[in-house]
This record gives sequence, structure tokens and C-alpha cells, in this order.
Amino acid sequence: MKKIKTLSVGLSVLFLLSCENKQDANKPEKPKVETEKTSTDNSEKSHENHLQKQIVSLIDGIQKGKPDEVKAYFDFPIKNDNFWYVALESEKWEKHLGKGFGEKEFQTYFNRIFNDDFRKTLAKIDVDKVLKQGRDEAEYTNKSPSEGSKNTLEIVYVDDKITMTFNSTVYYEDMADEYSQVFVFTTKDGVLKFKDFQIAG
Repeated sequence: MKKIKTLSVGLSVLFLLSCENKQDANKPEKPKVETEKTSTDNSEKSHENHLQKQIVSLIDGIQKGKPDEVKAYFDFPIKNDNFWYVALESEKWEKHLGKGFGEKEFQTYFNRIFNDDFRKTLAKIDVDKVLKQGRDEAEYTNKSPSEGSKNTLEIVYVDDKITMTFNSTVYYEDMADEYSQVFVFTTKDGVLKFKDFQIAG
């Protein structure tokens, strides 16, 4: 009788354990929505921070005249004749039409591509405002008695694109000369890259 009683108790315990396991198996899994959402938010934030660092690096490199930093955002050779136009004298640049503007030329003529007036105007741009509000504009006046200038620079950041529009009026003793430059960079896939360069005037 004792053996039968012990066996009966053992079977009862096994039955209870079996029921508990079935109940656990039937319990619905906790939704992973919050975890996945948090992971996505963190990924997007990391992507945005990385992109903003690139934009800050580009603007800082141009402003401080550091071609080694800025060239990272260009693919060489650059297929754009306007670089030759601003880099060389008028009688020389036409000989280079259709030729790629290489990394060596970019470093050599960096200060002509982004001249002193451009960089000093850029220094007045509020980079945080560009990143948070998508736009900022600055003015700089060079009051040099021999060759003064009045300059404006607008930077717009919208739809994965950064557009820098620079307008300058250079004053000589008896005349004035106006010109404009537009630099366009794209930010697709989290990588900042040069897209286009246009000039007028």
C-alpha cells in the first residue's frame, strides 16, 4: 500500500507540472514593439549625429582653409569646368575644358575656390541654426581701401541637400564687379558629398 501511495503522489506531481508547462506555453509573448521602436530611434539618432558631424567638419574645414579636411567630401577627379574657371586666369582655363579637376589641383587652388571673402562670410554662419532650422544667412563687408567688397552667404539644408549660395560685389577705384557661386552637397545614405558647383557674373 505504501508503494502504491507513493506512486500516486508522484503521478499527481507530474500531472501538475505538466499543466503548468502547458499554461506557460500558451501564454502570449510580450510584444517587442517598444524594443524595436527604441532600437530604430537610436539608429536614426546615431545616423543624424554622424551626418551633422560631417556637415560641421566641412564648414569648419572651408572656414579655416584646410583642404585636407574638405577633400574628403569630394570625389576626384571633379567633372566640372567651373573649378578651372575660378582656379586659373582667363587665358589658361579654357585649355582645361573637359578635363577632370584632380585632388592635387583642389589642394593647390583651394584658396581660389573658397576665397578669403567666402571664408570670412562663412565664419559668421550659425551652424547650429543650419542644422536645427535648415537655414542661415550671413554678411561680411571688406572695407579695404584698394579693393573692398560686400558679401552675403546663405546656407540651406533641406531634403538631403545642402546649398551654399555666395554673392559678392567687389569694389575697385572706379568700378564694381559682381559674381555668385553656388555649391551643392547631398547627404543621402548618411554620407556628405559634393554634387554641383555653379558660377555667374
